[in-house]
Amino acid sequence: MTELAVRSRIIKFLAYDRERNRLRIEFKNGAIRIFSGVPPKIVKALVSAKSPGSYYIDHIRMNFERLAA
Repeated sequence: MTELAVRSRIIKFLAYDRERNRLRIEFKNGAIRIFSGVPPKIVKALVSAKSPGSYYIDHIRMNFERLAA
């Protein structure tokens, strides 16, 4: 997994596995979510979003399969 830098009020850490299209998100509250089937363009948009937390809520949270963390 590749670690990605992001500035967010709710997201602490991101990592992306391009080969398996898996996105790992660690939140500042300690929760960890792993999503499957996330294409690189969505990850790029998340990282570059003005509000990564809002982007996550609007475009990732309910749109991709969540795996057990």
